[in-house]
Amino acid sequence: MLNFISFLIIIIASVFCIKNNIMLNQLLNIGSLILTAYILSRMTCFFNIPSVVAYIIAGIIVGYHGLGLVSSSFIKEISLIENIILMILISNTVRFILKEQSLKMFSRYFLTGAISSLLIFILTLGFFAPLHIPIQTKIIMCLFSATFSPLMISAFNGNKSVKPYIQLSLGGFFFAVILWGIFTAFTGLAFTGRIKLAFMPFFLSVTSIVAGLVWGYIAEKMLYNESHKLKSLYPLAVMFLPYPLVNELGFDFIFLAIGIGVYNGIFSEREKSIIEQSDISALLIFGIFGMHLSLDDAILLGNANWSLVAIFVSFFIFSKIICTRLALHFISHEKKQLPSIIHIIPCGPMALIVLRRFIPEFNSQLTGDIEITAMYSILTTSILVIFILFSIHYMLFRPYKDTNIVSE
Repeated sequence: MLNFISFLIIIIASVFCIKNNIMLNQLLNIGSLILTAYILSRMTCFFNIPSVVAYIIAGIIVGYHGLGLVSSSFIKEISLIENIILMILISNTVRFILKEQSLKMFSRYFLTGAISSLLIFILTLGFFAPLHIPIQTKIIMCLFSATFSPLMISAFNGNKSVKPYIQLSLGGFFFAVILWGIFTAFTGLAFTGRIKLAFMPFFLSVTSIVAGLVWGYIAEKMLYNESHKLKSLYPLAVMFLPYPLVNELGFDFIFLAIGIGVYNGIFSEREKSIIEQSDISALLIFGIFGMHLSLDDAILLGNANWSLVAIFVSFFIFSKIICTRLALHFISHEKKQLPSIIHIIPCGPMALIVLRRFIPEFNSQLTGDIEITAMYSILTTSILVIFILFSIHYMLFRPYKDTNIVSE
């Protein structure tokens, strides 16, 4: 009730400022975004839809493309905070992945994820090859699938042996980013831009692994038994050190890509519900992404590209089932029950956030009816359709495992 009252106060204050042409306070902007996302996440939980969807929708609603409750300058001014939050997510995730894990097993899961990502890319490329659409559009579809698919494997909520799947996801995501770097590095960019994108995955890997090793050593040797506040501030110190150099070279989007890519791995360590996982960092990151979208971008209002959406969704579901089963087969000889499909779909918005930074590199190369805005619409609409289908599947065929948990 207190959250709802706070929400009403902030909304009324925002509307008053807008009507009287008063510059919105940035704290008011953040409050509007967070409270809207929180209330929507409580609603989506009822339908067992991941809360990240609510965060993105909240960004669309309160953003300047929606109701305009957040000023247009907010995104630019909040970008530094966004990157700092992502650095914290990266540091915590890598620390969790590398902790108490042998190099042999880590390499095994990592390579399996990379192979899974490559397999998805090849399958998608062959599937879209006969279509009469620009080659750049086909590449974007393939890269989207390669980024999306390995991430899905990481979100095994409720699985106590989740660490191997996080490493599997990490390997797949790194390889997907390598593919992004290769294809974007040679599509109409200046020489310096090509060099940046070509070396992107190496910089990504080294930075993340070194930060994780440093975190693990310092946290265990020096900060063990210290206050939680001190331990929570340390990842910020570690990841903030290379930021000025990274930002100067134009590599800031790397932090965004890897931070979002392993987002589920962070929360898999916590035995909490979807709502309890809704911390302020997730609200800000996904909410800010939603602010970049308008309703026209998020939902296809016309019928021109619905056929491409239908094709993509059909192939997506098919490839995910096949590749997930293959990945589980290679990483363990034990019989494992596949998780509910509802638990492996929150990574769709993450892939979209990666696309937000990468797709514009193709903008000058796209021709015909399918332009850059249409690509956002096609992929976003595909994600929404997949969410709807999987939610219906979950409501009709609730897993037996979930019913046992409830009964206990």
